[in-house]
Amino acid sequence: PLAQVRDALALLPAVPAAAIDAPLRQQLLVAHGHSERALTLVDDLLSLERLRAGARQARIGPLDLSTEVHAALRAMHARARRQQVRVLLQGADVPLPVEADAPQLAQVLARLLALAIDATPAGGAVRVVVNAPADAARVEVIDGGPRLPDGFEQRAFDPFAVPDPADGRPGAGLSLAICRELMAQLDGHVGLAPAPSGQGAAFWISLPLRTAGA
Repeated sequence: PLAQVRDALALLPAVPAAAIDAPLRQQLLVAHGHSERALTLVDDLLSLERLRAGARQARIGPLDLSTEVHAALRAMHARARRQQVRVLLQGADVPLPVEADAPQLAQVLARLLALAIDATPAGGAVRVVVNAPADAARVEVIDGGPRLPDGFEQRAFDPFAVPDPADGRPGAGLSLAICRELMAQLDGHVGLAPAPSGQGAAFWISLPLRTAGA
């Protein structure tokens, strides 16, 4: 039903301007935006419950993490451009062999990039750093958003925590909770820390490097 409401409201641009009073048209446009967000929220809640309740869904296979990062950046290019945020990539110039499920890994990268882009003001930048400390491949997504409040890292992955306007990152918990469940299926990890500069957040994931011949 919610999808039908969204689709009906999406027809508004095709309605002649003279057919609807300007104040009503504006209210309908706002309603369309809210319906989009509500549908995304419902889809995310269902996805989280499926991940928590179901069997392992990941189909693990050999992947190059650097290639997957490049693909994720291409997929998010339009979002970053629309919000006037630059995305700067560092370190994804050498192969990093890992074992993962390509669609699940792509979803994690997309969610972290979306959170970082949305938190960064227009004219700012998101840095994506790919490296391989020790025996793990690691991707950091560092945004230009607000400084993380004290204790935010502990509650950031709680999908049902009441958003605090002071955090400046409403709705992050549900998306991060999904990322945590997906990374657990990939035998990897996801985390959040203050950005090295102290301003903004650094989301990160890590996966074991695939050994030669594996």
